[in-house]
Amino acid sequence: MLEVDISSLKNAIERLQKLLDEYEEIELNLFNQLKTSCTDWRDGNSEKFESEIYGDRKETDLLKLSLKERKNLYDFIYERYSAFGKKLKCNLNEKDTLLHTFDECYLHTNAIVAEFDRIDRSFYYSVRPSIEAARRKVVNVRIACKNFKTKAKEMFSEIEAIENKIEAKIKTLEEVKINEFDFDLP
Repeated sequence: MLEVDISSLKNAIERLQKLLDEYEEIELNLFNQLKTSCTDWRDGNSEKFESEIYGDRKETDLLKLSLKERKNLYDFIYERYSAFGKKLKCNLNEKDTLLHTFDECYLHTNAIVAEFDRIDRSFYYSVRPSIEAARRKVVNVRIACKNFKTKAKEMFSEIEAIENKIEAKIKTLEEVKINEFDFDLP
């Protein structure tokens, strides 16, 4: 069962963006401070410390990139699913059952219209308008069934395409391992 609360997703994306902005600011300040400390401190240990810092900077940049890729994935999901409204609930496993139900309704309305067409209206002048009005209603229901099935098919196809793109994007995401900073002075 696919369930997406578009409003909640948008709020989560906004919070994630704020956290990313904070992360970038903290990262920048931290590594600027550490670089400054290396400039002020010069001996054999400072060079090793600066090298360790450089490696950690690369790791934090990879983590930041990974977080941004995940945020971009959430943006993609939001952009695609917001076209469906504020909440989306869809069971792709029941697609065929639903489409078959529309077919059944269509067939039943066809049978009812055929029954109306078999009525000899030549003798019943007083009820003729009622019969024709009832037939038109059934024809309208038949048209609505066909239109609903077409729309449902299009929506299922669109959702399946979105889900396939999401799955492909998830596969491209890389796990980022964060190593613990460990620097010992001799």
